[in-house]
This record gives sequence, C-alpha cells and structure tokens, in this order.
Amino acid sequence: MRTFFFCFFIFTAILASGQEITVGNDKIRRTLAFDGGVWRTVRFSAGSSRTTLELKSEEFYILPLDSNQGFSIRDFTVLGQPETRQSADTNFVRISYTPKPGIKRNPSLPATIHILYFAVRGEAHLRKSIVLHFPAAATVDRLEVERFVVNCPATGGGRGEPVFIDGRWFTGLEYPAGYSRHTDGNSPVDYARHYEKVGNYSFIDLAGRDIEPEASQGMVRLMHFPGFAVLNKEKKFSVASKTAVCGISEAGSRVEDAFMRYLATVWKAPRSFLHYNNWFEPKAKDLSGDALVDIWKEFRKSIAPYGVKMDAMVVDDGRQDRKSIWQPSPKFFPQQWESVRVLSRKLKDEGIDFGLWLSLNGYTNNIDGGSSRGIVKPFPTHTSNNIAAITASRPNPTDRRCSGRFLS
Repeated sequence: MRTFFFCFFIFTAILASGQEITVGNDKIRRTLAFDGGVWRTVRFSAGSSRTTLELKSEEFYILPLDSNQGFSIRDFTVLGQPETRQSADTNFVRISYTPKPGIKRNPSLPATIHILYFAVRGEAHLRKSIVLHFPAAATVDRLEVERFVVNCPATGGGRGEPVFIDGRWFTGLEYPAGYSRHTDGNSPVDYARHYEKVGNYSFIDLAGRDIEPEASQGMVRLMHFPGFAVLNKEKKFSVASKTAVCGISEAGSRVEDAFMRYLATVWKAPRSFLHYNNWFEPKAKDLSGDALVDIWKEFRKSIAPYGVKMDAMVVDDGRQDRKSIWQPSPKFFPQQWESVRVLSRKLKDEGIDFGLWLSLNGYTNNIDGGSSRGIVKPFPTHTSNNIAAITASRPNPTDRRCSGRFLS
C-alpha cells in the first residue's frame, strides 16, 4: 500500500551525538538534528528521490528595534521534547525554547519561543511559523523566520518574492510585505527588484535594517518587520511571525512552474472591480449634495452604448474627519454614518455601489492628537512619523466601531 502522508520521528543516536526529527509527506521532508541544546534544520529532501538540499540553519533571528545586536537559536535552549500532533490531513511538530541562563536580558528577548513545522498531505511544500512570547511590552524590528546557509546557487528574492535555490527549490514568506535575501545574505539589495517599484506609495525605506553585517556566503534569509508585540486576550505580549514555505519542483519541471503551482493553492482569484474615484474631479469632492450621484448618471449615460459595467463610485481622501481615525467629516456628513448611508442608498437606487478610500495607518489624519483616543505611534524614525501603529493601538469605542466597519 502506498503511503500518502507520514510524519515519522527518530529518537535514536545519530553519529553518536544527537537525534533527528523528520516532518513531511511523500513529496517533501524537512529534517532537524538535535545538537545537545537545540534543534536545527539540516536538510530538505524530496520524498520520491535522493534529491536533498543540505544546509546549516540558525532557524530564526530577532533584531530589537533599538539595537544592532540580535538573537538567534544559539542564544536559546530547548524546553522539553518536541510535541507532535495530527489534525485531519496535516501533521505538526512544535518545538519550544527559552533563553540560555547566561544571555544578557533585553526587553526584546522573548521569554519563550514556539516554532511550528507542518506539512499537508499531497503538497510539495512545507511550512513553518514562529510565536515569540514576552513578559512585558516589547518591540521587534526584524524577525527572520528562516535563516540558513546553503552551498549552491540562488536567485530571485526581494519584497514579496521567493528565493529559488539550485534550480529545484523555492522558499519565501506567505506575506506580500516580507523580504527575502540570498547568495551573500544581503542580495538583492533593498528596492532593486521590479515588484518593489510598482504601485502607488510603493517605496518603503528600511533604513538599512534589512542588512545583515555578519552575513556569510550562501546565506538565505526570510524576514519581516513586526514592530510592537500584541497584547492578547490572556493579557500576554506576543509576536506571531508570518508563515515561511519551502517547496520542490518535480524532476524535469522548472522550479518557477512549481512555485506557480504552489501559489495557485493560496492566492485569491483575480476579479474585476471597475470604479470611479473622485480624487481627480473637483466637483465630485463636494459630498454634501447629489454631486456624486449626478456624476454617476453622466458616466452611466456615456458608457451604456459600449456595454461597460462599473462596480462602484469611490470617495478618496478628504471625506474623513482628520481628528479621528476614519470617522466621516461633519462638513459633508452632518449625521455621521447615517448621512453616509443616505448617499450609499441613493447610489444603490441608481444601480451602483458606494466605496470609501482609507489609509490603514492613518497617515493623512492628525495622528499627533490621537494619544488621547488610544492611538499608538511607531517608534520615531527619520521618515514620516504621522502614522498609527494599528496592531498596538487601543482606540476608543467610537474609533473602534469605525475601524470594525472596514476591517471586519
């Protein structure tokens, strides 16, 4: 009988010095070796062949916001034995760590770390995620979910892009704002790839915080910048990493094609959303009357002969009360959300939906006055500081209800 999915564990001596754990399925496996203190990934391997990717791993790297010195797995020691479980078609291995007794304490040094490795039946890729737990409020500037060295060529990388290794393997974060580096640990340099330059407001100044000064040849790093630890329902502070993925191409198949097959299992299907935006039309910026409705009627008349379907009339920046987060401006909406609903119903009656533009970080509003409303700003940088740290903020009930309208 063919084995479609397995996760097996070996707790016998390996080379008289340690133990090994393998998690995977019939297509791909990750093997970790115990060095007497911690578990490190030592190879990825194809399930149906002898193809392997040998590596030396630090498993993670944590860079505090106010420091140039970070922490890797060498600063921790394992807590107990690895925990294993299976749920439906997925197998999990969780390994926990605590700092070594001699490590100098830092507010950004986690009290415990939980690393979760998991594999799904039939998938030619594996995943990994990390949760950092802190005894008090903390900030993490850079969190590397994978940090390892390989002895083979790598290409790709950048913001939101995967790294291709040895023409057979791909790895990256399941996060469009994640970053990947390879070859010398710092390639490609920030803002050097095509997709980092595409789109409005696409420039993100990492201020050199993505650079690893002690990188070695062959180093691969997958990272993101989480910032404030989040206070959860248990009143504990934690940072949850984005999920890292590593996959393999079948023999004779391009690794880029293998990555696209993986991507097809997680992406949302594209859809058309043709809408009008009032940013470029001065007379449409007066929202107090029927200007937007009248403009839609003009558009509808013009596009009808061509069979064009529009989905929404969208109001851009300027419709909000800048002393709040996303509350409607009383200049245009004297009854607040009721006035918004009136305009929305008018457009609906004319056969089109109504939309509102918003900036998630509130950079077009008066964030400086937001502390009294529970709004937290990021740590100061040399870039614009008129933004809100949404995950760390505890807005007042009015702003919270407003946020819920858009984020739920």
